[in-house]
Amino acid sequence: MKLNYKTKGRVICLFFVLAILESCSNDEKIVTNRTEGNAIGTTYHVSYLGNKIKNLSQKIDSITFAVNHGLSTYQVNSMVTAFNSNSDSIWKIPSEFAHFSDDMQHFIEMLSLSKTITQETLGAFDPSAAALFEVYNKAKKDGVFMKDSDVEECKMHQGMDKIQFNDKGNPFKLDSLVSVNFNAIAKGYLVDIIALYLETNGVTNFMVEVGG
Repeated sequence: MKLNYKTKGRVICLFFVLAILESCSNDEKIVTNRTEGNAIGTTYHVSYLGNKIKNLSQKIDSITFAVNHGLSTYQVNSMVTAFNSNSDSIWKIPSEFAHFSDDMQHFIEMLSLSKTITQETLGAFDPSAAALFEVYNKAKKDGVFMKDSDVEECKMHQGMDKIQFNDKGNPFKLDSLVSVNFNAIAKGYLVDIIALYLETNGVTNFMVEVGG
């Protein structure tokens, strides 16, 4: 059977349509894996394409536990809580912080990152305003205005420059009353850590959400 140009054109178009449909059909066969749970006082959701990672939920739980232990101000035994509560002496001797050993990784990374961001934003972002956050939250809860004297007292002990690192990379205070709160970036930091774990396991298409 001899085809005219118009018929040939239709056949060619039909061929490309079938090819596209076949491509879409193959795409639909790609499995979307999902896992979710609780982390740093909120929830997390992870979706990714490809082969399922064995024991991913347990691994993420271990990651969030470590991040919580380093950064959560709501945990009485966390590193940031211990760092903030050591107000009896000025930490000029870094060995006083050595009891945290190797578990300080996330806390140290967050301190270092925060110092950089505080400098780059000219102080617009400053986790060392933690004491001021507490005064504000208490005043808000009580339905009153903050006292100027309380604000000035907090500002006297504010500044990421009051926190330094020794030659071994361990943090210490130049002001015993300085404290930090990482709530503004802790969720984003956890997203980065989970994303890095997925990439390490060969996952390239994924979505990580912490906190809704």
